[in-house]
Amino acid sequence: MNKIFIHNPFFRLITPLFHGTLVYVLILLINNNLEQLASTFMNQEVYVCIVLVYVLFEALRWNTKLCEQFLSSTTQNQLLWQLLTGIGISLLIVTAIISAYFKWVYDFSITQSQLVIFNAIYAVTSLLYNLMYFSNVYVHKQNVRLLENESLRTEALESELEQFKNEVNPQLLYDSLETLVTLIHKNVEEGEDYIDRLSAVYRYILSHRKIELSTLSEELKATQNVVHLLNYQFNEQIKVECLIPASYNDASIVAGTFPNLIEMIARSNYINR
Repeated sequence: MNKIFIHNPFFRLITPLFHGTLVYVLILLINNNLEQLASTFMNQEVYVCIVLVYVLFEALRWNTKLCEQFLSSTTQNQLLWQLLTGIGISLLIVTAIISAYFKWVYDFSITQSQLVIFNAIYAVTSLLYNLMYFSNVYVHKQNVRLLENESLRTEALESELEQFKNEVNPQLLYDSLETLVTLIHKNVEEGEDYIDRLSAVYRYILSHRKIELSTLSEELKATQNVVHLLNYQFNEQIKVECLIPASYNDASIVAGTFPNLIEMIARSNYINR
């Protein structure tokens, strides 16, 4: 949970300064002591409020760690327990520190109404702290889930790409061997040319199994070899015309895209004379 902001050192050091000052100003407003705002930063009570926030935040942070450790599998129970214990911790800390401060500094006990004001403000602070924590946890989990889903999609695409590149194409090999048997008996020279084309096709497939991309010129050459093999089966009815300018010959493309596409089109359509 390193991404949770309450564990960030900057948050732990800087936030109590601003929040403690805000609490002190709020207490002055509640007590109708607006005239003291001008001397806020020269009054030691503002430092007491800051120290209270710092101690409370650290106590709440350790409380969240304990809740994460013992209630990690039941988020709803963790939410309820953490909110209740947070308020309890706030009441104990505020009551102890404020009572001690008034006793040691002013040598008299704090009034009940003042103690209620302090406890109410810091109890709300505890609630806000825990709610911010849970919102941050929720967002963090959502981001982790999105990253995991994206990682799974990436792995799936990489697997499909790897399978696509490693496809040996047994159907083409089987049909080509049948055609080759016929050619060898009819025309030896044509049979040798057919063997050269067939070996070129599978040499291209095997040589690019570990390579993600090929150049456009190599891909078009492999495509022409596949078309040549298919035309023996489909009576020279397949023709491929390339309208891509020669300036794009060095462009990158996934190896095997055009040959597989041409064969898929040929085998998924009725071809006659």
